[in-house]
Amino acid sequence: MSYPEPNTVKKYVYFAGGSSSGETRVQRHAQGAKSGGFAPIPCAPTPVPEIMIGKLQYTFGEQYPCDGTTYKFSFQLISGIPLPNPVWPYTTSPPLTLTGTSFVTDLGVYLPSGGGPNGGTPGASIDALDLTTGQLLNGNAQNNFVAVDDEPGGGADASLTNSGNVYGWVPTNTTASKITAFGALGLGGPNFCGWLDLLNPPANGELLPNDISFKAQKNKSYYRLACYYNPLTIPRVGPGIWPPTIIIGIDGSATFIQGIGGPPVVVTKRPAGSSEERD
Repeated sequence: MSYPEPNTVKKYVYFAGGSSSGETRVQRHAQGAKSGGFAPIPCAPTPVPEIMIGKLQYTFGEQYPCDGTTYKFSFQLISGIPLPNPVWPYTTSPPLTLTGTSFVTDLGVYLPSGGGPNGGTPGASIDALDLTTGQLLNGNAQNNFVAVDDEPGGGADASLTNSGNVYGWVPTNTTASKITAFGALGLGGPNFCGWLDLLNPPANGELLPNDISFKAQKNKSYYRLACYYNPLTIPRVGPGIWPPTIIIGIDGSATFIQGIGGPPVVVTKRPAGSSEERD
C-alpha cells in the first residue's frame, strides 16, 4: 500500500532563557506560539510547509549568525513522524521513511551567545517542553512546573521557586539549589520523562532519565528543559502505540522516544546521517 508523503515545516528558533524580571514564561510562550513557544531567529527564512520527498535529513547548522549575534545549535526536535510499517517497537532503530498523512514539525533549537538576558549573572534558565507536540508548556493549572530547595539541605525556598515558575530563572550567585520538576502537569498528564541539557555537549540530544531533580551549583549557569510526554493528546496508530518523537543532539546522535501505552521509552540511540537523507 502506498501513502501520500506527509507535510513538514522547518523552523529555526532559539531558547532565550529565563529572566530575573520583565517577561514571564507564559508571555514568552504566547509571543512564540508559532515557533513552539521558542523565539524565532530574526534572520532565518520564514517557515513554509512543504512536502517531504524520500527520507528526513538533519540539516541545521552548528551556528547561525544574525544581526551581530551568533546562535549556537543545541538540539533538533522532530515530532509528528508517522510510523513505518510494521509499527514499532523494533529491536533496532527502523528507517525514518516518511509515509502517511501526519504533519511533521522540525525545530532546530539554538542558544544565543552573549550571556543571556541577565547580564552574565549565573543561574539556571529552565522551562518545560512537551515532546509530544514540540511546544513549551506553561505548566499545571497554576502555571507551575518546579519546586526549588536551597542547597545543601536548606529546605524549600519560596522565592526561588516562584522565580523558576514565573520567569524560568533560578539565580545561583548567592546559593546553590536543587531544582525538582513536577512528575505530572495535571491529573491526565503530561508526565515527566527527563531533563534536557542544552548547554553542555555531549548531553545534547540525550535526556537525563530517572532524575527528576538536578543540583544547580553556586555561581554556575545552566540551560535545561523539563521534558514531558502525553501520548493521549495525539492519535494512536495501533493498539497502545503512538508516533515517535526524535531528539537529535549537537554530536549528531539521535534519541528515539516511543510512547507505548504509558511513559515513553528510549528505543535506541544511533549516529545520524547514514540512511536518513532528503532526496
